[in-house]
Amino acid sequence: VELAPRPALVIRTRMAVEDIPCIFREGFGAVVVYLGELGEAPAGPPFAVYFNMDLKDLDIEFGFPVAKELAGKGPIQTGQMPSLGRSFPR
Repeated sequence: VELAPRPALVIRTRMAVEDIPCIFREGFGAVVVYLGELGEAPAGPPFAVYFNMDLKDLDIEFGFPVAKELAGKGPIQTGQMPSLGRSFPR
């Protein structure tokens, strides 16, 4: 089953692998605070997309799916949670 992309609020950045915990904690927190300012809530769990695997210079986009397209603010941008394929047991 292919799940269609969903609207999201995301942050795209570059970082070293050892910086992931701090960047994710701050970034996910910032998105949640901004959603609260808009009177909205995440429409699902957080996600991250890795565009390369250079451990010293990762290109990552992370955020939350939202119920509808919302405007970004600062480093928080409008984006899409990527489409996903799922297999179900027969």
